[in-house]
Amino acid sequence: MALRSGCRESALWYGENTSALCDVRNNIYAAEQPRTMTTERLRNRFADWYSHIILVFAAAFAAQQYTIQVPPYLDLRKFALGQERMPFQARELMRYPLLWAGNSTFLQRHTAGRAGMNSPERLVIMLVSFVAILLSVWAAQKIDRMYWPKARVPLLPFAILIVVFFFDFYLGVSYSFPYDVPAMMFLGWGLYLVLTGRFWWLLPLFALATWNRETTVFLILARGAVALTREGRWRLSTVKMRDVIEIAVLCLVWLLITGFLHHKYAANPTEAGSRVMTNLRDLAHPVLWPGILCGSAFLMPWIYWRRNLISAPGLRACVLLLPLWVLILFSVGQLLEVRIYGDIAVFIAVCAAAILRAELSGDAQSDAREENAAAA
Repeated sequence: MALRSGCRESALWYGENTSALCDVRNNIYAAEQPRTMTTERLRNRFADWYSHIILVFAAAFAAQQYTIQVPPYLDLRKFALGQERMPFQARELMRYPLLWAGNSTFLQRHTAGRAGMNSPERLVIMLVSFVAILLSVWAAQKIDRMYWPKARVPLLPFAILIVVFFFDFYLGVSYSFPYDVPAMMFLGWGLYLVLTGRFWWLLPLFALATWNRETTVFLILARGAVALTREGRWRLSTVKMRDVIEIAVLCLVWLLITGFLHHKYAANPTEAGSRVMTNLRDLAHPVLWPGILCGSAFLMPWIYWRRNLISAPGLRACVLLLPLWVLILFSVGQLLEVRIYGDIAVFIAVCAAAILRAELSGDAQSDAREENAAAA
C-alpha cells in the first residue's frame, strides 16, 4: 500500500510518465507477493517435517544410549525363562519378546561380538524402547493438544519429556530394567484415556500395562481424582455410579493380574520387602538430597507448587496425587533409584509444559484462560 500511495503522489507532481512507471512497479509487487507467500509456506512445511524427523532421531538416540550405556540389572536370559528374582519376574510382559529373541538364530548371529549390543535380548530392548518413546511423545502431544489446541510451542511437551527421560533412565541410574520404558508409554496413554473418559479403551490397555508393571495403580488414583473434580472442585457429590463401577473394575483387574503373577513365581528367590528404613537412612544424609530430587528432572516439587497455572481441572487434580504417589514409592521402592518416577514421565512433561507457557506469558492467569478455553 505504501508503494502504491507513493506512486500516486509522484503522478500528481510528474504527470503521466511517472504514473506509467508506478504501474510497472505495482505489477512487479503483485507478482512477487504470491512468490513470497509460497516461499513462506514451503519454509513452514520444511520446518514441520524437520521437527518430526528430529523427534524420530531423538527417540532413536535415547533408546540407543539407554540400551548400550546402561547395563541391565537382571540376567535377561533368566528373566526370559521365568527364573529371575521377585518382584522383577512378576513384571513379565517383556519376558516373551526376550524369550523369542534368545531363541532366534538370526538375531544371535547379528549381535555376536558387537560392543554394547552383544545379545539378542538387548537388541530387542532397544527396539521396544525406541517405539515406546515415540508412543510416549505421541501421548504427551495428544493430552497437550486436547486441552491447549492453540498453545504456543506445540513441541514443548516432547522437549521436556526427552529431558525427563534422560534424568530418570540414564543420568540418575546405574542399571536398567526391560519393563521401565514400556511402563512410561502405557501410563502415558492410560492417562490420556482416563482424561478423555474412554473406559472401554482404557480397560484392555490397563490390563496389558499391569501385566508389564504394577505401577498402574496411578491410573486408578487418576480415575478417582477425575471423578471427584468433574465440576472443577473436589466434591464427593460429583461422583456417579458409573465412576464407582469403573474404578472397582480397574481395582479388580489389578488384583487378579498381580495376584496371579505373584502366585506363578512364588517359588522364585525374592528381593521384595519394605524400603522404608533404607529410604529414611538416605534422607538422613543431605548430600544425597540432590540425587533424590533429580527424579523427573527436579520438576515434581515445582509442578506441585505451581499447579494453579494448569487450567485443565482433571490434569490439575492428578497433580494433587503426587505426594501420595511419592509416599507409595517411598514404601516399596528406593528413592535414590529415580527410575521409579519414570512411569509418570508423560504426565510430568505435559504439566511442566502447561505451567512453563503460563509463567513465560506477561499475565500468567489471563494467558492461561485465553489459551485453554477448551478446558473451561
